[in-house]
Amino acid sequence: MQRSQTPKLLRRALVVTAAVGLAGASAASAQTVTGGAAGTSPLAGVQDDRAIQVAPDGRFRTMAEAGARIARIDLRWDYVAKTRPADGTNPDDPAYDWSTYDAAVTAARKYKVQVLFTVWGTPEWAVDTSTFADGDRSYGDYTFPPAQMADFESFATAAATRYGKLGVRHWEGWNEPNVPMFLQPQFRKVGAKSVPASPTIYSDLEKAFYRGIKKADPKALVAGVVTSPAGSGPKEKNPIRVTPQNFVKALNAKALRPPMDFVAHHPYPVRKRTDRPTPPNRSYADLYNLDDFTRTVDKTYLKGKRLWLTEYGFATARTPEYPTIVSAAEQANSISDAYARMKRTPRVMVAVYYLLQDHKGWKSGLLTMTGAKKAGYAAHALPLWPQKPTSTRVLVGQVRPAVGRTKVTVQTLSRGKWRAARTIGTSADGSFRVTVANRTRVPTRVTWKGKTRAGTNAVLVSRVVNAGGR
Repeated sequence: MQRSQTPKLLRRALVVTAAVGLAGASAASAQTVTGGAAGTSPLAGVQDDRAIQVAPDGRFRTMAEAGARIARIDLRWDYVAKTRPADGTNPDDPAYDWSTYDAAVTAARKYKVQVLFTVWGTPEWAVDTSTFADGDRSYGDYTFPPAQMADFESFATAAATRYGKLGVRHWEGWNEPNVPMFLQPQFRKVGAKSVPASPTIYSDLEKAFYRGIKKADPKALVAGVVTSPAGSGPKEKNPIRVTPQNFVKALNAKALRPPMDFVAHHPYPVRKRTDRPTPPNRSYADLYNLDDFTRTVDKTYLKGKRLWLTEYGFATARTPEYPTIVSAAEQANSISDAYARMKRTPRVMVAVYYLLQDHKGWKSGLLTMTGAKKAGYAAHALPLWPQKPTSTRVLVGQVRPAVGRTKVTVQTLSRGKWRAARTIGTSADGSFRVTVANRTRVPTRVTWKGKTRAGTNAVLVSRVVNAGGR
């Protein structure tokens, strides 16, 4: 069967309901199905904007059940420090209000979920008002840099001092500094030309942030860059966003080069899932041309740095900020496909899905606005997909909500019924591999029953993959 036909078949194989359409398929015997542990997978995470807006206990329990082993949280400097502290490095300074984030960290620890804090947002008292002339204040004054980078450094020290002792070891300095929604100004006028300004501003921010975090916790892990996937095209007369590739290139200037332990990026797809090569010199770096981004990184002082993909997602409804949409079934398939892509890219260390639940402005959630589970929820908890795009004989997957080694049951479809073909063990992080040596393709899925990281009992069923064949 031609590879180009595979996505169509996979879209038709929708977990249990696929049994009706594939009732005549022959099953693989236990002798043709093998498998077992498969090394490690990127640290799976979920971001939930409501985790710091409502009682976090239930939110973190749901994230843990959905397979989150780490939760990404925006730690807003301007929320914590509404007035200038007398000693910015002291987390107990009375100007600081950490209560919202304390509750989130407490809930995360309860459900065995690590925390990744992304620190951004300049308080009103710290903003460099001289930069207003080159920026757009409609995005909010908190998107402009501080007048004194030492203030941001002091806040980083205070945050790492407070939360390092509670086990928080993952940090990002600022969010998507290549777009105006998060950092202003992006460009400044030099004559008739628009010259990128955000890389220089960000370099100062990241240098200060890195110093501040490491001063309090030398063993902390700090990621930098943290770019949005797309920028303004080369023919745009008034660009407003810097492409992630150009942003990294700019940071390579000898006067900049901010330190970081990892390179973070947000590879949201800007087009539908594809295995076709992406033409070079695109103004974006998404999940399907991530190698273009890493090649750019490797031509700079950041060569060889491992990657944190701290936002990616697949929207099931159009929103102003993210027009690329998929069906509910294709969201689940895309999540499974993303897992396989990241697993076969050893440089990817962290993969955070955005977001847990839909809201009016964003629709890539694993849950609908009313809290109902989409098909993507189960796909995130138990992804299963071909290891390589050129063959369906070997599948990879992960039981993300499990704690420690566990077992999964591989099932194949025969005469309209799912039958157990093999029970296999996983790695310590739940990773496994399934090989289907059947001469013809057979609908295959994996099931798991056990206790989640949240302490709840669960039964999970993966996506169906037509596995095997020549």
